[in-house]
Amino acid sequence: MTAPLNNDIPMIKGTIVAPTLTWIPETYGKDMFQRVLAKAPEQSRKLAEGPIVSSAWYSLVAFDDLMQLCALEAQKQTGEKPDIFFRRMVMESGNQALVKVYKFVMRMFDPTTLIGKGVPLMKRTYNFGEIHVHENVSGKCRLEFSAIPKAAIESIRQGFPNAIQLVLTGCGATVVDQQITAVFKPDGGSFDITTTYKM
Repeated sequence: MTAPLNNDIPMIKGTIVAPTLTWIPETYGKDMFQRVLAKAPEQSRKLAEGPIVSSAWYSLVAFDDLMQLCALEAQKQTGEKPDIFFRRMVMESGNQALVKVYKFVMRMFDPTTLIGKGVPLMKRTYNFGEIHVHENVSGKCRLEFSAIPKAAIESIRQGFPNAIQLVLTGCGATVVDQQITAVFKPDGGSFDITTTYKM
C-alpha cells in the first residue's frame, strides 16, 4: 500500500521494502510468512499484500512492525535470534537488490570512494534524519545517523550498522569490527558507528 510522502511520519522507500518482502518467504517459507500475516496489524498486512513500487514511499512503522513479527516467528521456527534475523535480512535481501543494480559497479570502487558515493543513496532511503561522514580512510570509516525520530530508532538500530557492512562487503572488503555509540533523547536519537575493515 503506497502512501504520499509525509514528512511528519517516518517513511521508507520501496527499494528496501520490495526485496525484503520477497526474501522472507523465500528464506523461511510461505507458511511462516502467512502465520506472520495472520497476526500482523492491518496496516502491515496491506503493505505485504503489495504491490510494492521501488520509487514509492511506505510507512516505516508498518514495515517495522511486520519485520519484528517475522523475527519472532523465525526464532520460533529456527532458533535464530532477532539480531541474526535482521543482519541476514539486510545482508541477504540487500545483496539481491545489489546484484540486480549495483553489484558489478561496486566492485569497480575502493571502499573510501564507495562510502562517499553510498551515503547520498542511504539518505534517499528514508524521509528523515541526517547521515554524516566523520571519517573515511582506508580501513576505517565513521558514520553518524542523527535526527532519528523516536518511532524509527529500533529500525535504524537494526538496519544501519548492517547497511554499512553491506556496502563494504559489496566492494570486496571484510568487516573486522564495529563500535556503536547511541544517544537517546525523548523525541528520538542518533547512532555513531565506527567500522574497521580490511581488503
